Parts: sequence; C-alpha cells; structure tokens
Amino acid sequence: MTDEDLYRIARESAERIRSLDRKQLRFNEIVETAKEFYPTAVDAGVRELVASCNREDGSPELIGPCLPHPLYVRGAPMWKTLRENYSWMLAS
Repeated sequence: MTDEDLYRIARESAERIRSLDRKQLRFNEIVETAKEFYPTAVDAGVRELVASCNREDGSPELIGPCLPHPLYVRGAPMWKTLRENYSWMLAS
C-alpha cells in the first residue's frame, strides 16, 4: 500500500468523525506511526489512529452527552504516546 493510499484512508476516515480534535489530527505523524507500529496492517493502524482523534464515541445507544472515544485522550495524541512511551517495542 502506497503512502498516497494511506493518506487517502486517513482523510476519508477523518471525514466521518463529527467531533474531531484537529490539534491531534496530524496526517504525516499518523501515517508514519501506523507504518512503524502496525506493519502487518498499516491501513487498519491509520484508521485506528484517526479514530483516536475523535472526542465523542458516537454510539447510537447513548442518550445525552456522548462519552469520549475509548482511544481519545485530551492533549495526548495516540501517535505521540506510542512514539514517546512505546518505541521500545520496535527495538526487537
């Protein structure tokens, strides 16, 4: 899968998110992190990292204010957390 395909997947995934944290949505970092941490399923990694920028879960069964997406942490993008705290996993 080419980088162009991965960027297209990232953009399409981001378009589906209602409450996107634009400060965390960094396509370059998302694609590079997905290639490092999800080598066997880079496209799924891109989708998951984009989903981690979603401030709302969006579950249809919820009534009232939506809960944050399980992967969303305010002020700490998942791609940055992986690179800073879990890069040791790549050493092997």
